[in-house]
Amino acid sequence: MQAQQYPPNSGSFAQLSEEDKKKRLDAMVKIWQSDTERRVNYKDETRKELYYKGDKKEEHEIYHKNVFFLKCEELDEVVVKRLEQLAEIDKLLASRIEESLEKVRLQQIQECIPLDAQLRQIDASLKKLTGRLALVSDLVEDEENEAVTTIVNKIQELRGQKRELEEKKKRLGSLEGQEEVRQFYTVLGNFKEKWSTLTLEQKQKLIKLLTTKVEIIPCSMHWYKLTIHWIGVVCSRHDVAYIWRMRPEAQQALEPCELGLIQDHYSSCSMEYLLEKMPNRTWQTIVKGACSLGVQREAGGRRTIPINLAWEDIAFFPDMDKAIAMAKEATEECAKQGTPLYAKWLINLPPTNELAEGNAITHYINEESAGPRNSSGSRGLALLIGSQLV
Repeated sequence: MQAQQYPPNSGSFAQLSEEDKKKRLDAMVKIWQSDTERRVNYKDETRKELYYKGDKKEEHEIYHKNVFFLKCEELDEVVVKRLEQLAEIDKLLASRIEESLEKVRLQQIQECIPLDAQLRQIDASLKKLTGRLALVSDLVEDEENEAVTTIVNKIQELRGQKRELEEKKKRLGSLEGQEEVRQFYTVLGNFKEKWSTLTLEQKQKLIKLLTTKVEIIPCSMHWYKLTIHWIGVVCSRHDVAYIWRMRPEAQQALEPCELGLIQDHYSSCSMEYLLEKMPNRTWQTIVKGACSLGVQREAGGRRTIPINLAWEDIAFFPDMDKAIAMAKEATEECAKQGTPLYAKWLINLPPTNELAEGNAITHYINEESAGPRNSSGSRGLALLIGSQLV
């Protein structure tokens, strides 16, 4: 079979050196990273804030479109608080996790043994080839000699294999001995006092070990669906919360067609009618649009929907009364706790004395009381949460 022929380098940057190409690639990476890192000026200092970014790409589009940004520290706090609740309600959780992590540690040791043997073999081959390259280079003046090229290509191939094996070994060797397993046991046994004693890297590691995946899906202007896939010894069901975000993503200015609706209907139509026609706008935004047009509303009529609620927030739940009650509860809790996010968990944890001794948490979701009309989310976007945990 004929080998695939690749086109030669072309374009304005084709003749650049490898070093210059690397610099340009690094610059592109920095541009991408700037999307998830923002600098905020305070009175006496400039702080760096990290964000989780959600994006999506339609089939006919070339680029990914940003859908949302959530501060890492805000979303991390929701996940960490949930782990704290689970640890407090289940007094045997720490023991089960210690046993599970010890099994993981022993498995990692077993899997690292063959990797060490492969790495030693590659190092021996690299040493031999480097010596052979030096010898051949002394005998041959032409650097493009076929023998020299063959040796150089083989060295590059082995170095690539070595990097891959080292990265795999690093992933496998995440637990650093029995001492770290015991430390995590102590933290989970007394979460409130011990969590703050862990370093950032240890917090990241513990969350990574206790979860298989964490997803966040935007469902409406204010509501997000958070799903934590804990390992079995923590929780046997997917742990789902609907998160209310007090300050949603910045909205674009009202479109001409929306201003036309306000011009024609604001003075006389019901609040529900206009909100349904503009599902991603709040009544507050509609009132501002009416003010800019000089349109006034006729006297009378009772306002039944909070001004900070969009119609898509209402349509997300089974009925309007439930949606309004949930939004009011979330808004009040955010104000009371001074937090930008409020999590409504679908698995209600029981009082400590109701949890059977020795059992993991296996409570079932009450979809009627807390579930949305469309549990899969309205935009089909899932973001796996990164490792920045605080």
